[in-house]
Parts: sequence; structure tokens; C-alpha cells
Amino acid sequence: ATIYLENAASFLVSRNLKSFEDLLPAGENFIRTHRSWLVNTNYVENFSLSKGTVLLSGQVQAKLTKANLSSLEQAMNLS
Repeated sequence: ATIYLENAASFLVSRNLKSFEDLLPAGENFIRTHRSWLVNTNYVENFSLSKGTVLLSGQVQAKLTKANLSSLEQAMNLS
């Protein structure tokens, strides 16, 4: 997994996203937007289902699937 930090730095770790999901407390601001992305909703700047992307601060673009759109909207209190 690649971890992106606030300061735009990133590093590689040899763990899968499921292991990080299991470590995070329930109800925190992390959500799966794609099978290969786990994002912190505090850093979402914009998202587009038509493009299938979530723009995070630091200009990182995560993938977004239609199946995960409602979870993202709910986590961001948009629905």
C-alpha cells in the first residue's frame, strides 16, 4: 500500500488496505472509495463520479466507484 501524507510525501508499506481498515476505530473519517483506495474524508476537496475520481488535498487523485459513492456522500454529510 502507498500512504500519502498531508505534506504530499508518500511511502510504501507491505500491508494491505484491509489491515489498515481493521486498525482504524469505527466511525472515523476513513472510507473505501475503491477496492484499492482508503481515504480520509477530512482531506477530500472534490469528487466526480463521471470521472471516477476523488481529489484530495495535495492534488492526490483517488479512484471512486459508483458502488462507494453513497458511502462517501454519507461520510461527508452530503446525503
